[in-house]
Amino acid sequence: MNRIIIVFVILSTALCLLSPVYAFGGTPPPAPAPTEDVETAPTASDEALAKEQIENLRRISIESKNLGEGTGKFLKDLREGKRYLYEFNKIAKEELLRIASDKNEDWKFRFAAVGFTDANNPPEAFETLREIIEDKNEMKEIRTVAIGAISRSTNAKTDDILIKVMKQDNVNIMARAASVLGERKSQSAVQSLIEITTYWWGKLSKNVERGERSDSSIGSEDEDLLLLNCIRALGQIGDDRAVTIFEKILDGKHLLAAKEFSATALGEIKGDVAVDLLVDILTDKDDLDVDLKAYAIESLSKIGDEKSVIALKKMLKNDNDFLKQKAMAALEEISRR
Repeated sequence: MNRIIIVFVILSTALCLLSPVYAFGGTPPPAPAPTEDVETAPTASDEALAKEQIENLRRISIESKNLGEGTGKFLKDLREGKRYLYEFNKIAKEELLRIASDKNEDWKFRFAAVGFTDANNPPEAFETLREIIEDKNEMKEIRTVAIGAISRSTNAKTDDILIKVMKQDNVNIMARAASVLGERKSQSAVQSLIEITTYWWGKLSKNVERGERSDSSIGSEDEDLLLLNCIRALGQIGDDRAVTIFEKILDGKHLLAAKEFSATALGEIKGDVAVDLLVDILTDKDDLDVDLKAYAIESLSKIGDEKSVIALKKMLKNDNDFLKQKAMAALEEISRR
């Protein structure tokens, strides 16, 4: 009993010390009224963090010897060097935009700043990125990374900007813009992508016919990348208007790489015409196109309709063991869905 009394006294004392009114049965004090979010002036700690973030970015970027295996690897190295760089505070974000626009800064530092302007996707970065992308006198490396940074923008003008630069004469910029438009599944870009695909397919095919390029080298030059990126983008968007150019590519005598990309794209577009074109690839007697047939099998497995299944079952009787295994795996994949 004494223990119970002692415990009761301790609890009562504690409650009295915390809130005398509530401890003796009164009403608790009213909760503080909600306050509106008010933008406060940056503190000294905010400024110190921003300085640290920017200085670390400067050091990592400038000390980097080169872009490594392209812009992706360079940014990957930066992220691994200081992961919190993706968590820039407001002051640092403003400084990033200033650095991105300042052509007097070290170009690798600018490159890194542009690449990180989309950290947390600040809408105020859009205009800076647009100016960089549309500036033909800007370094192609800076413009390319700006296209990547703007790719996640929700601004309605983004696709228009990318379509515009995709029509310029710098194939590096055109190729990157085409890739991003595909990732964004931009319906407004379909017609432009078809036109560019048609032009470069025709031009590269003639180069091979004249002996200026070997078919096996297609895929190694910047202009090849533009063509292949356009084909991939059309597949990602999935608009069946692209089927016509894919049919021409598959009927052509050259550019096996473009045919393989077209076969993959048809698997994304689906539809009866796409299936017919893929089945035609499998029934072609040319055994030199084994890789192309393998791509067609993968696309048919994605579509998985009755006509696809029939074509895949026929491939189980093919003399090529590799293709038989691919067909069997495709049928198993369809059955699991």
